[in-house]
Amino acid sequence: MVLVLFIPKLLIYGPDLFTTEMSSIVSSYPMYYSFMGFMLLELTLAIWALVILIKGIAQVQGFSSWVTLGNLVLAFVLIVAVFLVLGLILALVLM
Repeated sequence: MVLVLFIPKLLIYGPDLFTTEMSSIVSSYPMYYSFMGFMLLELTLAIWALVILIKGIAQVQGFSSWVTLGNLVLAFVLIVAVFLVLGLILALVLM
């Protein structure tokens, strides 16, 4: 959903979008505030997508929204834990 804003940002800011300094964006107040507006819009769309995801999973599974949020958090924690354990095992093997 946020990728929809990528093409307008690329057309407005050009290659400065891919640098760490973003000198032309920071040096101009209109460019800076328009960039911050894009960032705020992206944050809003990301939160809205999360709400839609939670509501959709809640409807499919027949849970409340809070139980579904816990479900998503638990799944995320489990995936991170598996990758951490695999990373530790790999680090110990390569030592």
